[in-house]
Amino acid sequence: MAAVVTITPIGDSVASMINRGICSVQGDTDCDSAEVSDASDSSDSDPSDEERPIGFGKPVNDEEWGDRETTPLEDPPPLTDEEIEAGQDAAEDLRDALEYDGAAWYNPGSWFGPDSPADIINELTPGEIRAALDELDDDEIRELLEDEGAVDALLVRADLHLLNELNELAPDSVEPNISDVRTSDGDMPNNPAVDYGYVDHDLFGDDGPVVENIFQGSIADCWWMASMGALAHENPEVIEDMIEENANGTFTVTFPDGENVTVTPFFPEQQNGHVPELENGDIAYAQPAGNAMWPMVLEKAMAERAGGYNELVGGNPGTGMEDLTGADSEFHDGGDVSQSDLESWLDEDQSVTLLTPSEDDAEGALYDDGTLVPWHSYVVQSMDDSGNVTLYNPHGPGREVTIHVDQLDQVNEVQNVDPE
Repeated sequence: MAAVVTITPIGDSVASMINRGICSVQGDTDCDSAEVSDASDSSDSDPSDEERPIGFGKPVNDEEWGDRETTPLEDPPPLTDEEIEAGQDAAEDLRDALEYDGAAWYNPGSWFGPDSPADIINELTPGEIRAALDELDDDEIRELLEDEGAVDALLVRADLHLLNELNELAPDSVEPNISDVRTSDGDMPNNPAVDYGYVDHDLFGDDGPVVENIFQGSIADCWWMASMGALAHENPEVIEDMIEENANGTFTVTFPDGENVTVTPFFPEQQNGHVPELENGDIAYAQPAGNAMWPMVLEKAMAERAGGYNELVGGNPGTGMEDLTGADSEFHDGGDVSQSDLESWLDEDQSVTLLTPSEDDAEGALYDDGTLVPWHSYVVQSMDDSGNVTLYNPHGPGREVTIHVDQLDQVNEVQNVDPE
């Protein structure tokens, strides 16, 4: 006899446990297939609850943040008695959440477990978060930082001073991994990134997102830099709409697929760098050209999304533009692109990039005279009536080059995307 429980108030997960338990008592062998019939009308469900990413933090608001400093170079204000008391209570709740082994069908008391660590943190002010973590020992904090939802909540609610301390206690918990970044040839770089340093610049710089903000560092992610530059050149609103600055000084990047990635204003610094005396020359990867941080923020968000900075080594700018827009890029052999094609794409405000061939395959005058770099991505900025094409090199401002449209047969591929 199959047992089917129809239940509305407590949800499918608990009902499924009951079904499996009854099935087991009855001696059935296939208890994993026990299903729950949901009597609730699906039209009454709240779509926003279903679409909200699990564990995503609730950003601290201006009232909760108060007049606290966003810079990590200043010590946070002393904790108040109220914050300490609330933090002590929250610490006990966090311990209960960390010790919770999950619900058991035979123990109704376990069906409604403690709140998740993320839910607990989402209800605390920055001061209360610091007070709560003061109550936990280092091992408990490390365990807490293994919970992705808890980290998500901390990133949008805790102060930068605390976030930096947490990543020092548990490296790679708050910041993307930088320990195994290689060159495109698989070698270790001469001056690798070894730590994170605080960078304080305007998000969009002096002129808003522009291609001149793109300045690649010592990581082979020209494909990602070019894709960002192409969007900034023709469709800067795409970049602006992706990034939200939070009250605590972090940045939340929303990708077109709905994934939210929050990053701090700490960025990889080379081994000769030193916090807080970090200079632009010590920044390992994307540089703040034009006083703009947005390329650094998007590079870091992509590294977090991909699983570490090393995952950014090598790629196709057409794919990068897809990641940024959610639209499908078109990929063309360089020799198949005509002047009318390029003119049409640029007139339609499409973002256009190109990729050169590998060093072994790079042939022609453009490589003989050093105009183009093999195995490199460029932004197509403009073309005049004579077919002269201006390309922006992600290696930084002032390195623009000009080729003729008829020379596109010397490049590997041209990519274009219409974000609309």
